Amino acid sequence: MNKLKTERMITIKLDNIKVGDVFKNYKELCEVLGEKVKSGNAKKYQLIEWERYFVYDKKGYKFIINNIYDNPLEKVDNRQLNGNIAPYINDAELLLIDLMLCSDGELLLPNSALLQTLKLVNHNYNIYYGHNRPLLANGLNIDLDHVNDYYNNVNSSLVGNLKTIMNRLEKKKLLFHKEVVMVRIVELDSNSYNQDGNVKLDVNTVTDDKGIERTTYKPAPIKTKETFREATTDEIRRILKVQRETMISLGFNKDDKYNVLYKEGLTYKFNKIVNDRLLKEYNILRSYTAHHLIYNNDHLEEERLELLDDIEKKLIQSKVNEEVRNRIMDNARNRSNDASKILIEYLKKDKDVDSKVIMRSDSSYLHSYEILNAYLIDNEITPKIANDMFKLEVKEQKQTEDITIELPELM
Repeated sequence: MNKLKTERMITIKLDNIKVGDVFKNYKELCEVLGEKVKSGNAKKYQLIEWERYFVYDKKGYKFIINNIYDNPLEKVDNRQLNGNIAPYINDAELLLIDLMLCSDGELLLPNSALLQTLKLVNHNYNIYYGHNRPLLANGLNIDLDHVNDYYNNVNSSLVGNLKTIMNRLEKKKLLFHKEVVMVRIVELDSNSYNQDGNVKLDVNTVTDDKGIERTTYKPAPIKTKETFREATTDEIRRILKVQRETMISLGFNKDDKYNVLYKEGLTYKFNKIVNDRLLKEYNILRSYTAHHLIYNNDHLEEERLELLDDIEKKLIQSKVNEEVRNRIMDNARNRSNDASKILIEYLKKDKDVDSKVIMRSDSSYLHSYEILNAYLIDNEITPKIANDMFKLEVKEQKQTEDITIELPELM
């Protein structure tokens, strides 16, 4: 049986080579191994990958096989990243480039769509981002505070990743990016009006018992439709006005930051008041921030390592998703360790301990993150596995407004 590389969907035909074989050049070795001929950084990473499976010497263009491992060496990410950039940024950038090359020169997408398209999260993530969080906590049998902590920390990190990716492409003059406010509005359907722009009328003619025709007129039933579009300047002003007045009504003064609503657990109440007013006063169902991407099609192809075929794309998507999950757990472990240290110090000094410190130092905290990671981020999760994980328990729930949901991103 052939020795095949199992971690990748692309197979390396190791049985086609043996110790002592000499190949006149890189292309010939690729043909024997059943590998695609690559160039630039893609070729560099391919050669590094081969070193996990066999040892070779290079003499000029020649490749000489010195040893073939029975088991591949452990994979090591050899890329050197600057600062604290997440290890999956390069691959996610490639996926964004691929997305842009498959479209017509511009895109208009909210954070939720971009996060899912770049495989940073799975389809469950956005379903429970808003007011469904208590349902998620119940279904996965974990603490609601853990769910809120997870979303507050993970979402800010992932949105920051998106901005990093877009900023990198902007610096290379491959992309122009701007954030725009979108609105979902209710409009009167044009069918409700006649050609002069007047409301259509229904005509009703009846004959009374004396044989006289009597005609009455009334407005035709008004039809409505929902539309998504970029907000006008006046609409943005109205949205800001309603949001600011709602903040003041909830007791936040001018020095309070917008994000304090997360900490105080008032975001559900805040958004309900804002959305109710916007609908009543301006026919706006909701507002949200989207990314308008205009890109340089002529040079995008040069930027990516190679034209991504379906198999290679899936490999990168899987790698991005795995590294996202690892990064989330690393950050959670750091928070838990820090909280445990603080808890010990405060107990020694007989000081009051913040509830968040107690929550994060508890052993169930990391367990909850592992479950949420699998359910909300892992792209390999199947509907059956998700259904098996999600088991609602019947329990009494207090009526509360302390629910964290998505804020309109206007700041």
